[in-house]
Amino acid sequence: MPGTPIIYYGDEIGMGDNFYLGDRNGVRTPMQWSADRNAGFSKANPQRLFLPVIVDPEFHYEAINVDVQLKNISSLFWWMRKILFVRRRHKAFSHGAIEFLHPTNAKVLAFLFAVTKVKPSLWSPIFPGSRSPSPLTCQEFGGHRAEELFGGGAFFEITESPIFFTIGPNDFYWLLLTEATLFRWARR
Repeated sequence: MPGTPIIYYGDEIGMGDNFYLGDRNGVRTPMQWSADRNAGFSKANPQRLFLPVIVDPEFHYEAINVDVQLKNISSLFWWMRKILFVRRRHKAFSHGAIEFLHPTNAKVLAFLFAVTKVKPSLWSPIFPGSRSPSPLTCQEFGGHRAEELFGGGAFFEITESPIFFTIGPNDFYWLLLTEATLFRWARR
């Protein structure tokens, strides 16, 4: 949706919280920089820290930390960087007018952002609401070409005939819609 994204401290690496600390302290634990003592946050005696490091096995600082995430290009950290880069590159995320679409599959949320002053002016995020693959039909926006925003690859050209595709469970598409005539001209 348009507006400022909010990423809380540690969300970019999937750090987790210590909800046993109560109040708001559960999200104020030391940042997990590395697998070193005190998660690389401090060289102090662990008992002298204001709040303890996370030692829950699922989010332990030896497994979930910035150092590990930087070395793995498939990590949440790199995914967050990519999604923020795409958001910055397209003004429709922060300045677009939203229009909800009504796909044939009710388990799929699809909407359109349009920016009138910026060309290309349309992009459409598509999110499934199912744990299984969701089929989808696209027949709106004839004469446009869909391009996947993350990879930049041409997705399909929208014609008068319906286009059928499937979106996987817990997957999504962000599609940039450009006029097909502009796309053909750019390829010459």
